[in-house]
Amino acid sequence: MGATANDDYEQCFHAAIARTNSHGLDCPVFSAGSAPLLTGDGMSELSKYLVKQQGGLKLSDVSSRCVDANMTVKPYVEKFFGVTVYVTSGAVRQEATSPFFELSESDIHALLVNPIQRQHLQPIPFHAWLTFPTMEILDITLGTSIGMRFNVQKLLGQVYSGYPAALPFIWHPMMVGEEFLRKSGAV
Repeated sequence: MGATANDDYEQCFHAAIARTNSHGLDCPVFSAGSAPLLTGDGMSELSKYLVKQQGGLKLSDVSSRCVDANMTVKPYVEKFFGVTVYVTSGAVRQEATSPFFELSESDIHALLVNPIQRQHLQPIPFHAWLTFPTMEILDITLGTSIGMRFNVQKLLGQVYSGYPAALPFIWHPMMVGEEFLRKSGAV
């Protein structure tokens, strides 16, 4: 059986763990799971749970605020599913288009040497989402960020969840864990 897009995501995720470690940053220990968690029923129940815990997120809470939004929901997602989820930073694009968000090796080095100045409202040049031990992802901000940036109404409030190969964008993990976000100035 040949490699699938899910295999590609998994390979990139493991490379991101190695990259994070190579920069001397703390990276959570990864423990793989196999049974899908982000099913239709699971997502419906998670949505209800997040609304109960958080009171719901407004579009302004998530548009171009991927790091803050994911860090906010991460503990609730972990409690709901009973698994560790991994804050993942990287690039996102669509097939045959320019990336919506980028993060390269040179970007990582530059951000660690010269962190983002959040007090000056400097934008975060990369994207962040949550990766599950099953290699499923949960991205609560991408649709709204792209929708507001390019005035695409149908994307506002859109949450992407599941195996990356089944989703309309390509997520490319480059770094894993919260220490990169702190050291780069993203939080």
